[in-house]
Amino acid sequence: MILNKRTKYTIVNLLIILTLLISGCTPKETTEKLSLDHNTNNNIDTVNQNSIKELKVHFIDVGQADCIFIDYEEYDILIDGGNNDDGNLVIDYLRKNNTDDIEILVATHPHEDHIGGLDNVIDNFKVENIIDSGKKSSSKTFKDYKESVTKEVKNGANLIYDKDMVFNLDKDIKFRIIETGDTYKDKNNSSVLTLLDYKDVEFIFTGDMEVESENKVLNKLEDIDILKVAHHGSSSSTCLKFLDKVKPEYAIISVGKNNEYGHPHNETLNKLFKKNIKVFRTDKQGTIVAITDGDNIKFNANPIGFNQKRIKDIVIQSIDLKNEIVLIKNKSKADVDLSGWKLISVKGDQIFNFPKGFMLKGNSTIKIVSGSYNKNLVKDNKDVLIWTKDYIWNNKGDKGKLIDKYGRVISEYPNN
Repeated sequence: MILNKRTKYTIVNLLIILTLLISGCTPKETTEKLSLDHNTNNNIDTVNQNSIKELKVHFIDVGQADCIFIDYEEYDILIDGGNNDDGNLVIDYLRKNNTDDIEILVATHPHEDHIGGLDNVIDNFKVENIIDSGKKSSSKTFKDYKESVTKEVKNGANLIYDKDMVFNLDKDIKFRIIETGDTYKDKNNSSVLTLLDYKDVEFIFTGDMEVESENKVLNKLEDIDILKVAHHGSSSSTCLKFLDKVKPEYAIISVGKNNEYGHPHNETLNKLFKKNIKVFRTDKQGTIVAITDGDNIKFNANPIGFNQKRIKDIVIQSIDLKNEIVLIKNKSKADVDLSGWKLISVKGDQIFNFPKGFMLKGNSTIKIVSGSYNKNLVKDNKDVLIWTKDYIWNNKGDKGKLIDKYGRVISEYPNN
């Protein structure tokens, strides 16, 4: 009788089980909690595949710093640990969420606002795997962190310098480390980049990586759902090429209130809002928690919104195509800062950028003139802005659009 492969395996397995039962032994219990698989083929099966399991990602409010806690069943992952003074805060937060040990701890790069509290965390929890950027620092903060890491390694922890690898947390959950390179002068660019993939929901955690490293790893990235915005929303990060590649629906900015760096920068916020990305901020909303079952996502807060009432009160009142005069009115009582706003001639394909710091006072109008305008009109007139001496508007018919600093169309004339 010819046995096929499956039949052979079945007979062998039955013989092994029978031998174990006769000898009074049981199969050896697996003690590994994680599968580290460089080829992404070695998955750990869940105990009950039919049960819906929630994964939670906590963007902990640690002020002008980063700390992210990933909680799934018995697996706990910590990315960064806030500033030096945040160690106890992070420890308390982890304990309140029933954390007994940490399967993966990621130190994205050796700056104080990322590794500051990690020495306290390592000293208080058993850590199985420590992922490090490999970058060093002469700071006391880094020395404290390394001392704690060294002790934990002696106690059995694996110290891994970042490289392309995959941790399989479960059948449908992968935690990926993306190598970004180690030759950058700025340590921010060497931040450990990580991705979390749970069925149809993907997160990306960026540390403080900046445009240089963002561009370098584009070919390793794909569409994601939730972006941890790099470098607290600095304009040195989150370039348009990167956003176009990952296409996030949500963005979380970990940032401190009234910080000295002015984070998040308007340039970054503008990019996010122009792409209709829903934004959350720890400085305004505290700790942000994203919860997913691999198909749906919910948050403990609502995305940051806009003051729509005031914006809707700024309108293009008229456009005199022949005399090249546009009249814009503020119908509200409040002054409105038009910095970063644009007036667009649709057919002429021309753009007027409002001057930085330009305020349109409440219940007032402003004229924007171009072409051979009447010089008496603009002489000593604060209610006039000169666009150009060139002719902009198409006399046979043209449309004007008023765009706010977030790239949204606020008013059109004519509006049909």
